[in-house]
Amino acid sequence: MHLTLMDDENPNLEPLTLTKAIFELRIGSLSLLEHISNCFKHENIFLQVRNYLEDVVKQRYNFKVNELEEGTILLINGALFPYPLIEKVKIDESKKFFLLNEGKLLLALAKKEEVEIYLKERKLEVFKGEKFTIDGKFLVEYLWDIITFNEDERAYPFQKGNLLSKGYYKVIGDKKNIYLFDAEVEPLTFFDSERGKIIIDGGKVEAFSSLIGPCYIGKNSIIRRAKIDSYSSIGEECRIGCEVSNSILEGFSNGAHQGFIGHSYVSRWVNLGAGAIISNLKNTYGEIKVKGLNSKRIFLGAFIGDNVKASIGSYIFCGKTIGVCSHLYGYIVEDVPSFTVYSNINERKMIELDLDSAILTQKRMMERRKVKQSKYDVEVLEKVYYRTKAERERLGIKKERFSLN
Repeated sequence: MHLTLMDDENPNLEPLTLTKAIFELRIGSLSLLEHISNCFKHENIFLQVRNYLEDVVKQRYNFKVNELEEGTILLINGALFPYPLIEKVKIDESKKFFLLNEGKLLLALAKKEEVEIYLKERKLEVFKGEKFTIDGKFLVEYLWDIITFNEDERAYPFQKGNLLSKGYYKVIGDKKNIYLFDAEVEPLTFFDSERGKIIIDGGKVEAFSSLIGPCYIGKNSIIRRAKIDSYSSIGEECRIGCEVSNSILEGFSNGAHQGFIGHSYVSRWVNLGAGAIISNLKNTYGEIKVKGLNSKRIFLGAFIGDNVKASIGSYIFCGKTIGVCSHLYGYIVEDVPSFTVYSNINERKMIELDLDSAILTQKRMMERRKVKQSKYDVEVLEKVYYRTKAERERLGIKKERFSLN
């Protein structure tokens, strides 16, 4: 049986999904792609993505993209958080079917021809198998769903590794819940595994850091005397020196100095300057809105797209979305479109960021991590720039020279 994960153009998940497929979103220690592939038996994995992302997704994975294999295909919604579903559904490979949740397709076991037509037309009538429906919450449909699913301990699945060796560490809870993979942990590090596993997948944890499970530290990341609270996931090659609580950092991003990231999602190649703070609670303790929609959550931070740069002392208010390649200064009290320089220091300013400047900034940051910027990285930025241009025009954001004075 071949797995095919399908992407979807869901505007409710922007700006995060402007530069990535839905199944590339990270929840806990893995991406949705990894969670799904771990939960469903398969021979091969194929990925279906929006056309403008095809080349860059091919660059990231060794899977075939926008192709289908002959034979029986298990088509899976790429927004699926699989653990609640696999507890309720068992797949019989001999019986074709399709499974719906509130009218949305979760799974379909079907022939290649049916899948091909569905991906073009998105009409459920093409499936010849038996129709089933299921109640519950299974899909990442809104930005805050990422944070909610991230608070499920199953998002941090067991990974076999070395146990913490003897040393000058303070451990609360079971030491067997701390897993190391070629990681360097300095003495005087504090671990609390009472509420869940602590997974350090390579990299370095410096002295006086505090890690509270469940949490995950990715390959080659450095934790610099930071506090990593429960339900936090730090991707590969990050530099973290701030407090992180119930948040996800995808990878290659920095919060290297004192600050706070709460109940937030930070995409790749983001830099949060010294003293940057992302609020996750209103003064009124009221429910937080995102893009005008009520999340029904009291604790919720910000959602930050790829390549964002926040200056020292930036304060991002709860529920805000920050678009791809935007630059932030001061108090960020509203959503910021992609490719926008936003300042609220002396007066409110929103100025369009030059595309060439954004490309050059990405190249410089990649070089600091010894990553070569590819032509596909550049092409995605170019395409996102033009895809988001209408939003900037609607808000009256124009090109001009930026100055804090």
